[in-house]
Amino acid sequence: IKGADNFHSAEELAKIKQQYGRILLVYPSHSIDNVIAQYDISMLIDEIDRHASDFDNIFVCLYWKDLMDNQKIQQYLNKGYTIVCNGLGSDPHFLSRQKDILMLSDMVMTNGLGTHIGYAVCMQKPVYFFQQSKYKKEEKGAILESVENVNTIEHQFMKVFREYSFDITSKQMELVEKYWGVWQ
Repeated sequence: IKGADNFHSAEELAKIKQQYGRILLVYPSHSIDNVIAQYDISMLIDEIDRHASDFDNIFVCLYWKDLMDNQKIQQYLNKGYTIVCNGLGSDPHFLSRQKDILMLSDMVMTNGLGTHIGYAVCMQKPVYFFQQSKYKKEEKGAILESVENVNTIEHQFMKVFREYSFDITSKQMELVEKYWGVWQ
């Protein structure tokens, strides 16, 4: 993320930031390929709302596949949240758009493990990991079992990022560096 170019110019980013003010950027657990992420969206929205007064706007960054779920999108829109997306991972501007979205944010909130945590910390954005039950299912409906190794790693991140704080702790930095490397 450090080496990626920005998608927008510095002037465009400054205008966007001025328009939206302090931003809480939310990365819900997302679907992949033929797998759909499931979580209690009302519970996530309640947690977002608990912290909304610290921000001028809430951005919810959805994966392209989750943008196809109109019911999910509508629940976020009904709360007045702004939906953002990096696009397709194969798009050469995917990482540049993600960098811009992260740069605009003042804090990142998530309910799932992903590269957004490492990218946020790398860009000096505090992360709050909201612990929430979730599962993944095949598009045909069968619920998939979690891989134990992934659950163990996610639990490490939940434990270290579970406090809502605008500070990035040394333990958070150490954990991010363990999985994404040192960026200094």
